Amino acid sequence: MPKFDRVNNNSNTSSNTRSIRTIILSFVGHQRTMHPHFSRNLQSIFDMRITLNYRRIFLLLLGLAVILYVIPVCIRRLRGTRPAYFSWPTGCLQERLEDWKEAIHSFDASLHYDEVESSYFPFTGNGYVALGVSEMPASRLLIRQGRAFETVPYFPMVSVDVRSTKDLHATAATVMDFKTGIVHVLQSFGDTSSRCVQVSRRVVAHRRLANVLIETLDLYNPSSEDVDISLGLQMNFGPEFGAVIMDGTTRDSQVISGIVESKGTGQKTMIVIARSKLSEGKKITLKTGGRLQRQLFTVISYYSITGRDNSLQTKNSLIDEVQEIYKQLPVQAIETLMKGHALVWNSLWQSGFGISNSKAAGAYNGDKINATAYYALCFERALNQEIQLHENQLMLKKLVEAPKDPGHCYAGHNTLQASLLWSDFRSVEEIVRVSNLWKLTLTKQGCGSFLALGAEGFIQAFILSLGGFRYSNYDHLEMLYHPQDLHRNFDFRRITYGSEAHLNISVRVGEETDNKPVLLVAVDRSDKTFYACDAGCLDPPVPLTKEMQEFPVKLTDPITAILYVTSDKQHMEDLKHTLHLRNIHEADPHPHHVLAEHKHGHSLGGLPTLFWISIALLVALFHIFLIRIVINEYFNQDSSTFVAARRPTRYTA
Repeated sequence: MPKFDRVNNNSNTSSNTRSIRTIILSFVGHQRTMHPHFSRNLQSIFDMRITLNYRRIFLLLLGLAVILYVIPVCIRRLRGTRPAYFSWPTGCLQERLEDWKEAIHSFDASLHYDEVESSYFPFTGNGYVALGVSEMPASRLLIRQGRAFETVPYFPMVSVDVRSTKDLHATAATVMDFKTGIVHVLQSFGDTSSRCVQVSRRVVAHRRLANVLIETLDLYNPSSEDVDISLGLQMNFGPEFGAVIMDGTTRDSQVISGIVESKGTGQKTMIVIARSKLSEGKKITLKTGGRLQRQLFTVISYYSITGRDNSLQTKNSLIDEVQEIYKQLPVQAIETLMKGHALVWNSLWQSGFGISNSKAAGAYNGDKINATAYYALCFERALNQEIQLHENQLMLKKLVEAPKDPGHCYAGHNTLQASLLWSDFRSVEEIVRVSNLWKLTLTKQGCGSFLALGAEGFIQAFILSLGGFRYSNYDHLEMLYHPQDLHRNFDFRRITYGSEAHLNISVRVGEETDNKPVLLVAVDRSDKTFYACDAGCLDPPVPLTKEMQEFPVKLTDPITAILYVTSDKQHMEDLKHTLHLRNIHEADPHPHHVLAEHKHGHSLGGLPTLFWISIALLVALFHIFLIRIVINEYFNQDSSTFVAARRPTRYTA
């Protein structure tokens, strides 16, 4: 009987593998002598088989990583989650929009592009008149009728028609600058073979001159051919209005009057409008390299009338008013008017709110919050900044002081959790509806004294509502926010405490705070010393300075405010004896997946840095080990391996 090496009975497969390997190596040994290139190729295939298991492991790990990161992105897309801003326009508009790119990406402005469905309808207003800008030339005027604004059938914007011997493709984009309150409308007319004819507009409802709408036009022709320009204005209000009255004696102006009726209340309003005259229907040739500029003013005045009012007398009074205002508009100083308008808007934004960007589904970010505040402010007048007509002269109005009694503004839960107060604002009707709801909410929650201040008071009430802040008749200001809802960074800027101080309050949460929320409080301007304490006021009051003071966020039973601020130290020391708490402790850290949801859009992201370092080291070690095996198998083969195996001798009985 032939003599074989002893093997395990369960290793038949291994024996067969070794036999196959011996045959292959014997064949390779023979071919290596006869055909060296063939042998090297075959040996490479064999070496590849040796490392197959390791490569399977590597591909498995790679596939798992791809699944963990690609699937959540797909889920978010299926849910309809969109990025904060859409694709940037190309072609002629791209270079012209560069000036606003940073503001758009930082949510200080919004872009409305006619080839992409976008949110935040372009809009301007000053609390007396308002205008939806994007519906050119069908942009209707809005005036206040009763408690709300309603559209009237008047179209103040100029239509621009550009014609050439070539077929011109028209594109448009609108930038709504929240900080300056100016709506920029950019139009381009061109073909694929030449540069585009550019039309730039600026549209504002002037903040200081509440009766005035301003539209500036700047047309530039950089193309190689002359073009014909036609400007147009709609002349009448519609069938509801009376005859159009023209007055050519007031610096080439036109005066239009009529009566509108509210759709909601049936209330009638007499409205008179004076506007700049245009050479309508007349073609203007814009030569190559030429530029055409126009400034158009629209002065509006209106008054609610009843059956007992003398309509003719009311109309004549309104006509006199708009004509006097129109006469005193400094046409040569249009840039001064625009600068004054922007300064008022900038002053309104000195108080504000900041929030860290979130990728979580349904989270509100800076773009929506800024747009909501801007739209609501468009329906509030800047009472301390307006200029009015007095004895045929434009004079600054009497200043409105801060409320002596703020009441309990804001008395409800924080408005970041109120979904009805937030919208994508895709139409004028939606802007009016949500803005009215904001004002109604703030009024019913004790902020009426702030809203009486106009735009300045509204922005204060708006900020208080976002942070769950509540006044107690100037005895103190408290922050009512449940610690479990503080999982994003907040910044409340220049909260006005009467006429005595401006407070800056921030919330920080993340790895630097061990996932626990903390409060940072400072006083920006103060005529006296202010103090602050955290929930329960068990610790001594901390004097506030311009430097941020840190306070822990504590959870109490029953739930009470997490922060108190006052200028009365004794009041704060007495406050802790009136809260009657059963338990108080520092708030627990947020679970990692909650913060990861905001930062990465899913709970799987945001693993610790040490984890990724470990993965990188393991991958590197795996490749080093793999290379070592390949080198050993290929270069360290024993020469005896390639000797053909002898067949065993057969014995017969």
